[in-house]
Amino acid sequence: MGRVAGAQDTAAADRDCAIERSLLDSFLDFRPSARRVRVLDCSMDWNAELAYFVTPKSGPMRPMRTLIDANRALLDDLPFGSRRRPHWAAVARLLLIAAETGSTIDIRLATDSLVRALETEGWMSRVRPNGLPAAAVAPAPPPRSPG
Repeated sequence: MGRVAGAQDTAAADRDCAIERSLLDSFLDFRPSARRVRVLDCSMDWNAELAYFVTPKSGPMRPMRTLIDANRALLDDLPFGSRRRPHWAAVARLLLIAAETGSTIDIRLATDSLVRALETEGWMSRVRPNGLPAAAVAPAPPPRSPG
């Protein structure tokens, strides 16, 4: 029975290493002329929770609770061309650092960077049917009473 659990742990570790390599390939080495080989320490903690839950109000990104959720959102939800934008590359780097160190401050920096990138894209505000964000549409002033 111990061997089966060990085999499952090994498979999970291999999967986590593949995720780490995928993140590095997608964000840090996106230029074919800049291919680098990097040996990864597969002791990263991708299951650590973000500093706070991140739920975009619009756009293609899913809600995120952990570093792995953010990793998958960047890899699976973010349009490929968007990955080259500096704010998304910074998010990817900070996610890697947070997974490597597991420190509270690194996780907070990665989470804050993720939210800033979502705000830059305009995905942290709801979009009204007329195309304007909810914050841009001011409510109608209350009617004035005669007097």
